Amino acid sequence: MPDELGELSSFSILVVDDTPANLRLLQRLLGGVGYRVRLATNGEMALRSVHEEPPDLILLDVVMPGMDGFSVCRALQAQEDTREIPIIFISALSETERKLEAFAVGGVDYVTKPFQSAEVLARVRTHLELLHHRRALAALNERLLASNRELDRFAHMVAHDLKAPLQGVSGYAELLLLTDSSLSPAARARLEHILGNTERMGELIDRLLSYAKATSEPPALAPLALGPLVARVCAELQPIIEATGARLELGELPWVMADPMQIEQVLRNLLGNALKYHKPEQPPVVELWAERRGELVAVSVRDQGIGFDQADEAIVFGLFQRLPAHRDIEGTGVGLAVCKRIVEHHGGRIDAISTLGQGATFTFTLPHVVPPHQVIGRP
Repeated sequence: MPDELGELSSFSILVVDDTPANLRLLQRLLGGVGYRVRLATNGEMALRSVHEEPPDLILLDVVMPGMDGFSVCRALQAQEDTREIPIIFISALSETERKLEAFAVGGVDYVTKPFQSAEVLARVRTHLELLHHRRALAALNERLLASNRELDRFAHMVAHDLKAPLQGVSGYAELLLLTDSSLSPAARARLEHILGNTERMGELIDRLLSYAKATSEPPALAPLALGPLVARVCAELQPIIEATGARLELGELPWVMADPMQIEQVLRNLLGNALKYHKPEQPPVVELWAERRGELVAVSVRDQGIGFDQADEAIVFGLFQRLPAHRDIEGTGVGLAVCKRIVEHHGGRIDAISTLGQGATFTFTLPHVVPPHQVIGRP
């Protein structure tokens, strides 16, 4: 057993068999290498033992009076707190159908009697190693989730606490500009520069708050018609559309299962970027459509703007990342990071395909849902 599994005595194995000789043999075999071994002579006794103190692994006979091994396994699989216990069936039944049934009810392995001691020990060791790694991975995942939650809270706190002093700086600069007639042109220019910088910093803080809020709570999932949502976002962007002479081409948009406010933010960011990063010499053309992909809906936004190098896709969704092609255009490098967090929080993914100077296509997926008015039996 590898050193990282620790002492063998930390692992508990329940052996279930109605034959005393088999119990004694397995107890000597497993206990002899250091495992803690418990015994049960029938299915009912095994279930009581598991619920009193869940073992790390179960060696389970199939043919027993009363409750057989398959029934014991089904009972354990039906309970949330016992279904993850690995069960190795150990039986004289060697027919393929019985082995297949053992795996179908939830067993992880099958050993045929009469068994070889080395084989039993090897299989037990393998499944305990797998169990150990699953537990370690689950613990690591929980630590990562806790760390992410703490980082989100920290980002929210810092961004929130920065706004008050920043507003103070901006307010005093604006007050001086309005009330102090003795200011020289150079001084006024410096104050206007301060106001411009505080405005940009305020926008950055708002984006940081938006990023922190993006997944601070689970999305409020509900059937959502994408068409009206896109229409609302387009109406909001109408001043930019008119100023740039943009043309929007909208395809058919189905229903999805999503949080309306969060997906509205994703669409606002993607459509806003498509309008912002257009070629200076031509009005932007932006296409938006969706298509079914099995149980998912893939929503795509395509523009004919300045695009970016596909080699930069790995960083395009990073927080505060600005691509080389976008350096001269105002932005914070937060919007696409927010999109990524929201989409992934919905169980989807977002991708980008682009060629520098030839536009970009952003596609994200969401769960599809049948429109409520089409559900059979719904009034």
